[in-house]
Amino acid sequence: GKGSFGVVVKASDHKRDEQVAVKVIKNKVQFFQQGKVEIEILTKLNQAATEEHNVVKLKKVFSWKDHLCLVFELLSFNLYDLLKYTKFSGVSLNLIRKFAFQILKTLDFLCSQPMY
Repeated sequence: GKGSFGVVVKASDHKRDEQVAVKVIKNKVQFFQQGKVEIEILTKLNQAATEEHNVVKLKKVFSWKDHLCLVFELLSFNLYDLLKYTKFSGVSLNLIRKFAFQILKTLDFLCSQPMY
């Protein structure tokens, strides 16, 4: 996907034999600084989180052609792709409940973490 920060691409990690998502951040100072903050926060959260907390795993960080790159576990559908798959007819109430439960569980975890 593409965003104001840069792009996220699907890639293969040949050393680990797995698919990953790589966030390639634009090589501008403000985006680089935001990327460093994101790395710091995700590193702390990843150390404290368990699988049940639904925190995306930051696997690796590297630089490529003056771009900061963050490697994440590859997740499945994003919400836009899910809606596109249903031809924008929406999703079931049961699925919405599952999403809401996961979001609330994650928010509870985030509120319990000291971020300073």
